[in-house]
Amino acid sequence: MAAKDTKTITAEISAHIKKQGGQMGSWYVGTASRVKPRLYGEHLVPKAKHWYIWRKAMSADDAAALEAAFHGLGCDGTEREKDDNARHVYAYLKTSATKP
Repeated sequence: MAAKDTKTITAEISAHIKKQGGQMGSWYVGTASRVKPRLYGEHLVPKAKHWYIWRKAMSADDAAALEAAFHGLGCDGTEREKDDNARHVYAYLKTSATKP
């Protein structure tokens, strides 16, 4: 997956959330160096028939800034310790199947 700039990532994740129609607080946004194990393993996001998205940022700093911006808009999430490899920004709709 090619890296994208922060403006593009913000627009794509925002559009995905808007398309689903839920409140910002019903979404979890985070960063990861390895996004699939984080989403499917740690957060238990179902691979099929579930609302989620991820994008690769140009840098870990960009990813952290995007994460903080979405948290500022009301999305759930826990900012982790700085990881210089965490360039993926992900968002998923929280449900009874996901953690959290």
